[in-house]
Amino acid sequence: MHEAEWQTRKQRIDTRLRGLNPPWEIIPYQRQCLLATEAAVLAGRRELLVAMATGTGKTLLTVALIYRLLESRLARRILFLVDRKPLAAQAVREFHAFTTPQNRKFTQEYRALPTVLRLPRGTFTPYSQGVKANVVFFQKGRPTEDVWIFDARSNVPGITKKDRPLTAQHFAEFEAAYGKDPNGLSKRKDAGETGRCRRFRLSGSRARLQAGHHLAQGRVPRGQR
Repeated sequence: MHEAEWQTRKQRIDTRLRGLNPPWEIIPYQRQCLLATEAAVLAGRRELLVAMATGTGKTLLTVALIYRLLESRLARRILFLVDRKPLAAQAVREFHAFTTPQNRKFTQEYRALPTVLRLPRGTFTPYSQGVKANVVFFQKGRPTEDVWIFDARSNVPGITKKDRPLTAQHFAEFEAAYGKDPNGLSKRKDAGETGRCRRFRLSGSRARLQAGHHLAQGRVPRGQR
């Protein structure tokens, strides 16, 4: 993209961001941090570190930032990564509790838990050994009725830093099951009890919230297949 094109796009994005007033939960210092982070991203910075004290609302701020970056189209896809179960459970709660500027919940505007990838054991080795990590994909649209879970963990040797490092080959089967559509709309097939790719039907917001907590703890949610 040429510099002139980028400047024009950046101006449009900046205008969209200004039109997305932070939700009422955001307090002044969080708003300042939010706007400063967005300004840095708009300035072209690719590596950022936001440091905040315990209890100052880091997860809420992150959810607000994710929402604004997606709504402004500054970002099309965002990877939200946590390396501990308590943080995963906290993130699920914050996503479900977050109120958008339209006075709706995040999970009412974005499809909650449409696709979940269970990562191999040891993915965060040596930094957080033993953590059962999952990658959750959110897509904007109607509320999710089906959850697709791809198990890349069972019967897969644990990841190590030197002998068995994480490689692209670990995700080849998942990519084939996910399909070519980047928004997750490709037709999929439930591989059955012994397969890695499974489909679960959920009904009601309570079931979806419970599924989120199960997945945050590394467990498969209950549902009708």
